[in-house]
Amino acid sequence: MNKIKRYYFKEIDSTNEFAKKISKETSQDILIVSEKQTAGKGRMGRSFYSPEGGIYMSLLLHPDTTKNPLDITVMASVAVSGTIESLLGVKAYIKWVNDIYVDNKKVCGILTEGSFNTEKKAFDYAVLGVGINLFRPKGGFPDDIKSIAGSLTETGKAGLKERLIDVFLENFFEIYNGGRDYMTEYKARSNVLGKNIEYIKNGIKYKAKAVDILNSGELLVETENGMQTLNSGEIKICTESII
Repeated sequence: MNKIKRYYFKEIDSTNEFAKKISKETSQDILIVSEKQTAGKGRMGRSFYSPEGGIYMSLLLHPDTTKNPLDITVMASVAVSGTIESLLGVKAYIKWVNDIYVDNKKVCGILTEGSFNTEKKAFDYAVLGVGINLFRPKGGFPDDIKSIAGSLTETGKAGLKERLIDVFLENFFEIYNGGRDYMTEYKARSNVLGKNIEYIKNGIKYKAKAVDILNSGELLVETENGMQTLNSGEIKICTESII
């Protein structure tokens, strides 16, 4: 899959937005990479801090009817964490559903968006966005994220960025094309299972315990009112017992 068509930018507003713009012009899968984003996109409408020193890339995909954005996010999480481990020799964990952690610091965020065609009952396209904190930004991380954000390395290493992109593509497309049992790996890399969490659903905060991750990618949690499944949203890991 290294032969996939690629666009490279020194700076762009958002690789995800560029992928959406060109989606009407092609049926090919395409990779978009930028050294910096001025309007990087995070989950739940948030911005994603994207200074020089990171890897910011989006894959324009054309999934079949068996895949949805949650599936693709889970696949990408496994591909990213496996790539980090193989190239840097550090253990990478997944915080459901889309964040990658190394040494208890977030080093990667993933956002999958899609355009669903109700007539075809399938996606016209999906856009997988991946942002990796490769090097520590000049001046460090902003105050609002410096307690949770981390980077994979302190200084640059020749060829590392290109190698990370290539190995990620190899890992991702192996999973995407059905060549790997990614759910077993996803669960094994989870830093959430068995822990107490908080989550917000329909504007209400709940406390629960993370019990399992289903084959659908949904998180099974135990609450005071029984078992619930989460297919989206944000969770917070808690230290105290809450149920």
